[in-house]
Amino acid sequence: MDNNLLLVSRYFMKFYESFCVDVCKKHDLVQMEMDILAFVANHPGLNTASDIVEVRMFTKSNVSAMVEQLIQKGLLQREEDKEDRRKIHLIIKPKANPIIKDIKKMQLRFSKELMTGFSEEEEKLFGQFIDRMLSNVMEGIRGNK
Repeated sequence: MDNNLLLVSRYFMKFYESFCVDVCKKHDLVQMEMDILAFVANHPGLNTASDIVEVRMFTKSNVSAMVEQLIQKGLLQREEDKEDRRKIHLIIKPKANPIIKDIKKMQLRFSKELMTGFSEEEEKLFGQFIDRMLSNVMEGIRGNK
């Protein structure tokens, strides 16, 4: 395998971000605010700032600043964990529902365009390959710590 995988990963993000522009403009969000809302909406069990930092690999300071902005805009709220008071969950407020709806529509359009020309079987295999590669990457990261 040559450098195509690295090239694809960089262009993949640029391609995805090009789909995000309209949602960000429509709802007066910056890319990272939209990414955080999308993350919380798409991963119900992972709804803390630490989860976002760990999974999305954003810096802690950027996540803190963006979460605060989303709270100020009335789109997110903090909720203390009932069992561990040190843990703060991020909850999507009803005001964010139209944004979440637009994000999900945009993500569906992105996925459809990304997979144009792939058969159903190829899409399934691609998903399996990506899952396996992610597993290898995560194992490699754990092994290097």
